[in-house]
Amino acid sequence: AAAEPPADAGGPGEALLLRLLLLRPECREAGLALDPGVFEDGLNRRLFEAWLEAGDPDERTAEMDDDLGARLASLREAGLTEAEAGMPADLLGRRVERTAAELTRRRLRERVSVEGKSVAHEVAEARRAGHEVLELARRAAGGEAPPPDAANGNAELAANMAGLSRRQRELAQDERDAG
Repeated sequence: AAAEPPADAGGPGEALLLRLLLLRPECREAGLALDPGVFEDGLNRRLFEAWLEAGDPDERTAEMDDDLGARLASLREAGLTEAEAGMPADLLGRRVERTAAELTRRRLRERVSVEGKSVAHEVAEARRAGHEVLELARRAAGGEAPPPDAANGNAELAANMAGLSRRQRELAQDERDAG
């Protein structure tokens, strides 16, 4: 028999979304608007897709492999908080949408952070080698082409820095708009 997968695999946001969809039928309309890509954990995505098809994955448990059945059981067993269980139907759709958006923003923030660390390391290496990538990045951010004598690797790194800076600003603006 397969080991029982944790209810919060894929993070608490994925688990909450699935619990809301599974345990509160009033969430169906908002759930239908979700992109399956919100669920990065493969079992969670498969369970969401089963929910999309059947509405109630319990109707399809005979078709599920042990891992998927265990995930469904684990999520149902975890249940909802008192606040989630008592939330009025008119607020549930917004809760689903907000949770999916927060999950997406958090993942983007994590990816941008990892990319930022990588670019910072590359910039430090280039600067130690005597390359002036910060000026190239400033020019790239302003839409200027690199000078003809710029090394291709430095121009690419500068473009990466400029793109990362733009994504960081967009993410910050998105978080301000959501707040």
